[in-house]
Amino acid sequence: HGAGVMASALETVNRVLENRVSGQKDSITLLHSRVKKLSSLSLERALETILETVAILAGMTSGAVWVPGPDRSRLVPASTFGWDADTPRDASLDAETTVEGYVIRNNRPFSARMTLEGSEFSRFDTARNLIAMPIVVRGEAWGVLNVEDMPFECYSAYSESVISIVLSLAEPYLRDILEYDALHRQG
Repeated sequence: HGAGVMASALETVNRVLENRVSGQKDSITLLHSRVKKLSSLSLERALETILETVAILAGMTSGAVWVPGPDRSRLVPASTFGWDADTPRDASLDAETTVEGYVIRNNRPFSARMTLEGSEFSRFDTARNLIAMPIVVRGEAWGVLNVEDMPFECYSAYSESVISIVLSLAEPYLRDILEYDALHRQG
């Protein structure tokens, strides 16, 4: 019975990889058109576009962008994707005791596979973190994109690379939006 389940899982992963290779040209075209959508000066729209792009290209089914709140000791969701309105969620996270806080403080990505490599993450509850990537603006982590859920066959180093590329391409647009918002608040 176990061998059949394993064979089925491997077949599914293989199908995903074949589709990934055959769809790369379409993915690049899609990525280009999605990145162009970031040129609006709306932070809310830009973050929604980033989350939607990660969902399309990496298979994320649930995730959020978390940013430091006003006192910086808590993180708040700036944008969410795939959150069920009926499911209770944390409205804020402790910046010191969560993976999201770790990613922002250290400007380093987190992947669930890292929990197998050592005890560095044993003090964190990693139940809601598959992949957490810093959203870097001007060389510093401004926020974190946290992938909470995705199909097993989509979780891979490839997905991590795709998310990293999306965030890297988004950085100049986010920088402009944040500068515009700062100037607008001053004015």
